[in-house]
Amino acid sequence: SKKRLENTIVAGESGGGLVRIELDGNRKLKSLQINTSIKEMEKEDLEDLLTVALDRAIEEANKINEEEVSARQFIPGL
Repeated sequence: SKKRLENTIVAGESGGGLVRIELDGNRKLKSLQINTSIKEMEKEDLEDLLTVALDRAIEEANKINEEEVSARQFIPGL
């Protein structure tokens, strides 16, 4: 199941797609995209967008991880 989680990609976005973060099901960073010029943004705004996108990606990875754990606890025939 750990291998299956490595191959599962989840994403979190913020700012209408200005920031996109992809994690695998084990919560390892796979990709970080900033789809705007950093020069056009305030430092605090970029930090906020990164935080929101990361939180969303982690939330999705946690859901996938919990589903995988629940599936492993299922014992057929009971």
